[in-house]
Amino acid sequence: ALWPGAVKTEVVSDFTSRPSTSEAAKSVWAQSETPLFSGRAVASLAMDPNRKKKAGKVVASADLALEYGFTEEDGSQPPSILALRNFFPASLKPLVPKSLSVPKWVVTLATTKF
Repeated sequence: ALWPGAVKTEVVSDFTSRPSTSEAAKSVWAQSETPLFSGRAVASLAMDPNRKKKAGKVVASADLALEYGFTEEDGSQPPSILALRNFFPASLKPLVPKSLSVPKWVVTLATTKF
């Protein structure tokens, strides 16, 4: 399953451009992925001759970007939805290494229907 992070759609862009939108909300959505980024993840995965190794697994589009070397149109790299630092308040995020992520087995357990 391909898991994009927060996706910057037209609705999100309209929301964040409103003066009434909080700075906290704007900062969260500023790091979101565009639909183009998700498309690049799908295209890169489709071109991978070893894509079968990822079948049945959770893969975040930002993690695929690191593996395959693609970026957003502006060259930026959105954070992974599985990044552990996403679960901490902004004041603590600098203390959490970018390389730490939620174990994929936890995500699989959380999303599996018993």
